[in-house]
Amino acid sequence: SSGINAEYGVKTQLHTLRSAVETIQAVQEQHTEQIKSTDEQQEQLSSSHDSLSAQLTSEVEQLREQLASLLQMSVEEEKKEKKEENNEKEEENEGIRELLIQNKEWT
Repeated sequence: SSGINAEYGVKTQLHTLRSAVETIQAVQEQHTEQIKSTDEQQEQLSSSHDSLSAQLTSEVEQLREQLASLLQMSVEEEKKEKKEENNEKEEENEGIRELLIQNKEWT
């Protein structure tokens, strides 16, 4: 009777150990899947970050080019305005010269 009880106790302990091992294995598999999932998410984030970074760099470069173009246009416009002002002053001066010449002729 005590031999049967001992055998039953050992079998019960083995069954408990097997259950514990199965539980541990299931948890390990779960962790492995979570790690894989986390790694994939990290890769996606990294890829997304690289893509956004490249896009921003490109947009900043376009803005720089636009700014340079606008500055160039502004400088050219300013030169044009100054040239027009100089032409107008030259015309005024020419008119004054003609009046002075006429004035000399009259006197």
